[in-house]
Order: sequence, then C-alpha cells, then structure tokens
Amino acid sequence: PELIQGVEFEYDSRRITAHAQLQHVQMLHIYLFPELVRGLGNIIDLIEYLKELPAELFIPESVTQFESGVFAGCTKLKKVEIGSCVTTIGQSAFKKCKSLTSLTIPEGVKYIKKGAFTGCSKLKKLVVRTTLLTDKTVTKGVFKSIPSKCKVYAAKTMKLAYVELFAAKGLSSKIKVKATSK
Repeated sequence: PELIQGVEFEYDSRRITAHAQLQHVQMLHIYLFPELVRGLGNIIDLIEYLKELPAELFIPESVTQFESGVFAGCTKLKKVEIGSCVTTIGQSAFKKCKSLTSLTIPEGVKYIKKGAFTGCSKLKKLVVRTTLLTDKTVTKGVFKSIPSKCKVYAAKTMKLAYVELFAAKGLSSKIKVKATSK
C-alpha cells in the first residue's frame, strides 16, 4: 500500500483500490501510472472515491478511450488532464461532474460521444487540442450543456472550422471559441 495525501492506495497490475479518511482530505491529486492502467475499466474502486472527494485526475498515455459513463456522477471531480493517446471520449463520460471546472481534450481525440459533458455546470475552461474532430465524429448536441461562461479554446489551425463545428454540435452562440497558442 502507498499513502498519498491521506489516501491509502493498494494496486496490482489490474486494479487500484483507494481507502481514505474522507474528512481529512481537502484535494486529491491522482496520477494513474501507465504500468498500472491499460484502460479506465481498471479503476472502478477509485472512481467511487471521485464521487466523494475533491480531486484532480491525470490520465496516462496508456489509456486510449473512455468507456460510456466512466466518470458519470463524480460530482467532486474538479480537473481532468487526459493523455494524448485517448482517441474516444465515450457517451456520458463526464455526465453530472458538477464540480468540473477545467478539461483539456488532447491531440489524439477523434470521437466525442453523446452527452459527454451533460451536467458539467461549473465548467470554466475547455481546451480542445485535437485537430481530428469532424461532423461525423462528434455527436449532435454534445456541446449543448457547456455553460455560457465557459471559455473554449481550440487548436490554432482549426479555430475557424471548429467555430462552425461546435455551433452545429450545440455550443451556445454566447461562447466565443478562441485559438490556443499550442
């Protein structure tokens, strides 16, 4: 077992389990190491804690897709950094992540499925680094529930195309898509 910020983690090559004294944890920073995680299905126990603990989650390069609803209901999850090998953000992946304020969609993402961001009412910053999104790979209405105060950034080379795509996929006209420097 390993103790990180008051949370004891036990893990082997297939599973990570977290045990915590919840009242003593203010913010949990979780780094999922590539040698431990091959897909997010291996961290079901950890995800249960994300429903109760304020957390920032860092997904490793070894993860290639998010299954449907993988983080659904993780109401205390504040920030997610996704490794660049992720190609698919599954249906309802971040549904009802009410505390999520920052999300970066990395370079490798090609598919964003229905309801991926439904209920992310506190999202303040969405950075879209991928240049692979198209009308056929992004589900209709996927950006509909993005709050109007959210700042959306897109890869500089794709900004103009993404303004049109995101609007077609439900992004509010109140939200202006800005170019990232990277």
